[in-house]
Parts: sequence; structure tokens; C-alpha cells
Amino acid sequence: MDPELLEEAIKDRKAKTGRYPKAIVPVALYGMPYQIDRIMEIANRYEIPVIEDAAEGFGSKFKGQVLGTFGKILLISQIKFLSTTVTIGFVRLRLTRR
Repeated sequence: MDPELLEEAIKDRKAKTGRYPKAIVPVALYGMPYQIDRIMEIANRYEIPVIEDAAEGFGSKFKGQVLGTFGKILLISQIKFLSTTVTIGFVRLRLTRR
């Protein structure tokens, strides 16, 4: 997620609909961390909660801090496949910060 494009999209949505997005959901694909410091700065500026999807980045760190510990909610999901066409199980874990 590119922070500059994120902010442009937020401003565009506000201009077109009069509302801000309900949440920002950065995804750590293939264990690669997102620029969470910039994303959190933007989210805080517009008072939009961040829901981190760290399923593929579980254990990855950004500037020494584990992904999933920055936002308000962390989602971790895992799907087990019997083959490429049959799903035999799905687990989702949601953790919230109080």
C-alpha cells in the first residue's frame, strides 16, 4: 500500500461522497511489511481506524516492531487446502487493542 496513493484515495472519496473510508486495511503480502508508520500517520490525521491483515506477514517486523501491533485490530487467517480446488478448513483470528 503506497501511503501517498492512500491519502489521495481518501481525499478523493471524501470529495465524491462526503465521507471518509470506514477503515484502512494494509496487507503484508509474502512477509513484506507495509509502511505502517506513514499509514498510521495518515489514518490518525483523518481519524480512520487501521485493521492490519498480517496473515502472510506473521512475525515480520517494521523498524523492529512486529506487524499486527500497530493498528486497532489485527486479523490473521489461515486456510488449509487438500488440493488446489478443495478447501478443507478455514480459521480466522481477530485481536483488538483496548
